[in-house]
Amino acid sequence: METRFYGIIWHMENYVLLTANAGLLLCINGKKILIDALHSEQAPGFSCVPAGMQQQIIHGDGDFDYIDYFIITHNHPDHVSPVLACNFARLHPETKIFAPMHIQNCEEMNILSSASESFSFGSDTLYFRHTIHAGAEYRNVLNYSGIIDIDGTR
Repeated sequence: METRFYGIIWHMENYVLLTANAGLLLCINGKKILIDALHSEQAPGFSCVPAGMQQQIIHGDGDFDYIDYFIITHNHPDHVSPVLACNFARLHPETKIFAPMHIQNCEEMNILSSASESFSFGSDTLYFRHTIHAGAEYRNVLNYSGIIDIDGTR
């Protein structure tokens, strides 16, 4: 990411970009991680990812090029659009995707199903833990939280 400050261009290796609600693009030591960052449905009280940004994510444009990991914490419309996630997966088979549910027609996913799971790829490790979703009405939602370790940076 480039940032201009008094005419000087700074190249930032580590940064966070908000997409909408809890959706983020994390850039850590040159690795890019999308978290709950691709949804289009307007849920009451929440915003959706702007249409232009959705297209950037799906097509890998701008800050959204070369995504290493795509994490979906749970299947709510303010966190994921299964159709958009599947479109992304088809266009980016190199991206490792983690979700607590199967998205129809998307075979290349790591399905989170245990109380605690971890995945290692070279010097990166992603730790996931089943957690309780906030709100009594959502207690049965399969929800995951995680720790991301990229080259020793958490």
